[in-house]
Amino acid sequence: MVKRKFAFLFFFFGFLIFFFFQQENIFKTKSRIYVGKIERILEEKEFIVSKRKNLNQKLKIKIIRGELVEKTLIVENQIDQIFSKKKYQEGDYVIITKEKINKQEQYRIKDYYRLNHLILLFGLFFLLTLLITGNQGVMSFIGMAYSFFIIFSFIFPRIASGVDPLQTVILGSLVTIPLTFCLSHGLNKKTVSAIFGTLISLILTIFFAFFFIDKTKITGDSSETINFLQLTNKEITDIQGLIIAGIIISAIGIFDDVNISQAGIVFKIKEINKEISFLKLFKKAMEIGRDHIASTVNTLVFVYAGASMPLLLLFFNTQLSFFELINEEIVAEEIVKILLASTGLILSVPITTLIASYMATSD
Repeated sequence: MVKRKFAFLFFFFGFLIFFFFQQENIFKTKSRIYVGKIERILEEKEFIVSKRKNLNQKLKIKIIRGELVEKTLIVENQIDQIFSKKKYQEGDYVIITKEKINKQEQYRIKDYYRLNHLILLFGLFFLLTLLITGNQGVMSFIGMAYSFFIIFSFIFPRIASGVDPLQTVILGSLVTIPLTFCLSHGLNKKTVSAIFGTLISLILTIFFAFFFIDKTKITGDSSETINFLQLTNKEITDIQGLIIAGIIISAIGIFDDVNISQAGIVFKIKEINKEISFLKLFKKAMEIGRDHIASTVNTLVFVYAGASMPLLLLFFNTQLSFFELINEEIVAEEIVKILLASTGLILSVPITTLIASYMATSD
C-alpha cells in the first residue's frame, strides 16, 4: 500500500510540474491573452468623475507568458474605487488582453493571475487527502473528476442549449451518483444502501421543490445573474426549473456525506451485534442519525448564510423590517433553498437507515 501511495504521489506531482511548464503553450493558443508581472508603477493619480473617486495607474509590465513573452508594455489602468479594489502593486502577476478600440489595438489589465496559487492549493488538498485517507482518497478524486466531467460536458452544455434543466440534472445524477459512490466507497451493501437512499431522497426533494417554489412564487427575476444569463442566452427560458436543478446539484453532495455515514453506522452495529433484529438495528442507527441530522442542518444554515453574507448585509442596511426582509424574493429564495436541502437531508437519514438495516439483516 505504501508503494502505491508513492506511485500516486509521483504521478500527481509529475502532472503538476508538467502543467507548470505547459502554461506557456496554453497561453500561446490564446493570441490575445498574456500573463505579465508589474515591474514598476510609473504614475498614480486620483481624480473625481460624477462625484466618485477614481484612480488612474500607469504601469510598466513585463510579459512572462504568451506570444509577447519578454516584451515590456506600458498599460494604463483606471479604477472606480467605489466598485473595485484592484489597485495593483509592483510584483503583482496579471492577465492582459489585447483589444481593438476605434480600430486601434490597446492592452488592458483584465484581472490578477491566480492559476499558480490555485494549483498549489489543489496540490496541498490532494496531498493531505492522500496521506490521511490513502487509496480511498485517490478513488474519491477520480470520482470528483468524473463529476466535473458530467457537470461541464453534459449538464451545463445541455442546459445552455435550451434543454429542460431539471430533466438534464436528473439524467446527470443517475449516471453520476452510482459511479462516484462506488469509486469513493467501493461496491458493497453499504454503498448500495446509500445510493438507493440518495435517489429516493432526491425524488422527494424534487417534489417538495416543485411545490414550494411554485407556492412561494420564486421567479428568479430578482437575481442579476439570472437576468444577465437570460440576456446573453435566449435558449434558457425555464428559470424555476433552473433554480430547482441548482438545489438538486447541491443536495447530491450533502446526501453523499450523510447517507454513506448513516449506512456505515448500520453495518458497523450489525458487525458488533450479529444477532440484532431489523427493528432494533434501525432504532439503534437512528439514535446516532438524529445527532447527524441536527449537526448537518445547523451546518447548512451557516454555509448558506456565509455564501449569502454580502446580500444579507446589504438588506440589513435598509429600513426594511425583519418580515419585509425575509419576504423579499432574493432573500426568500435562499431561505427556500436552505429549507428544501434540510428537508431532503432529514428524509434521507431514515430512508437510508431503513434500506441499510434491511440489507444488513436480510442474509
